[in-house]
Amino acid sequence: MSTDYATLVSAIILGSLAAGTVHTYNLVRKWTNVYTDAARAVAEARARSVAAIRDGNQPDPDDLQLVVDTVVQPRILVWRTLKANFFVMPWMAVCVFLIVTQVDILKWMAVAKPQPDPGLARLSFYVASAAVILLVAEGIIRAFAHAITHAIETGRMFRETNTEENRAWLTALSQHVQADDDATPRNPSTQPNL
Repeated sequence: MSTDYATLVSAIILGSLAAGTVHTYNLVRKWTNVYTDAARAVAEARARSVAAIRDGNQPDPDDLQLVVDTVVQPRILVWRTLKANFFVMPWMAVCVFLIVTQVDILKWMAVAKPQPDPGLARLSFYVASAAVILLVAEGIIRAFAHAITHAIETGRMFRETNTEENRAWLTALSQHVQADDDATPRNPSTQPNL
C-alpha cells in the first residue's frame, strides 16, 4: 500500500462514513419513532379514556382498540420495527467496518516510513467498495420498493370498487371531459384549415 493509495482510499472511506453515519442516524430515528409514536398514541388514547370516565361516560371504543392493537397485539409495531431494522443493521455494520479500516490506515500512515501492507490495501479496497456499492444499491432498492408499493396501493384502490361503480365513474369522467371540451372556446387561428 502506498501513501497515495492510503490517501485516496481514506477519502473514499471518510465520504462513505459521513454518508453512512447520516443515513444510520435517520434510520435509527425512524426506528425509535415507531416506539415513541406508539407510546404517544397510547398515552393520548388513555388520557381521553380517563377523561371520559371522569365525566361519567364510557371510553371511546376506538381509543380502547388502539391500546389493544399497540400493546396487547403488537404485530403492526413489530412489523414497522423489523422494516426499519432491515435497513439499519447493514448500515451499522458497514459503519463499524469503515471506522476500523480507517483507524488501521491511520495507524499505517502514522509511521515515518511505513512498510508495504498488501493485506491492509486489500481490506481497505473491499470495505470502501462495499460501502459505495451499498450506498448505490440502497438508493436503487428504495426507488424500486417505492414504485412497487405505490403500484400495489393503486391496484388495491381499483379493486375496492365493483363493476357498477367503475362504469358510473367512467361515465362521469367521460361526461366531464365532454362538458370541458364543449365549454372550451376554440381559437380559429389554431384550427386546421379544411
